Amino acid sequence: MSFLNQLNNNRLLSGVIVNRNFSNIGFSSFDYTRHWDDHYSFKDIQIGDFIFKNLEIRISPNGIFITFLSDDTAFYDTPILFFETEGITVEQEPFIDKETEVKEFRRKLGAFTICGKLARISVLKSETYGSMIKVSFIN
Repeated sequence: MSFLNQLNNNRLLSGVIVNRNFSNIGFSSFDYTRHWDDHYSFKDIQIGDFIFKNLEIRISPNGIFITFLSDDTAFYDTPILFFETEGITVEQEPFIDKETEVKEFRRKLGAFTICGKLARISVLKSETYGSMIKVSFIN
């Protein structure tokens, strides 16, 4: 099953995406941090076959923004296996973190339909954090 199908079938994600809020989420089964009313981070979360060390979901008037963080760089290195596309590769401007220059690479994968809504997906890779999948549902 592709990663996109697993996103569609995840109760947490589909509930947030379809309802545009966290009202139907049973938080007791998650290790989470509430940043604001519509901004949560979940630790060690499983999405289908994959376990992410962090999942951040933020709902704003402009859209829904979801970030998956993984030590595994395969999402960036072989995106065709997870998203059925290679996308466009862009090298980001390096930034300084704790006096060390950090190089970051981005793959813009394009638009996909998740839970009946149009989403833009990009994947970032860095030696510092592994890989990061960014999913944006823009209103």
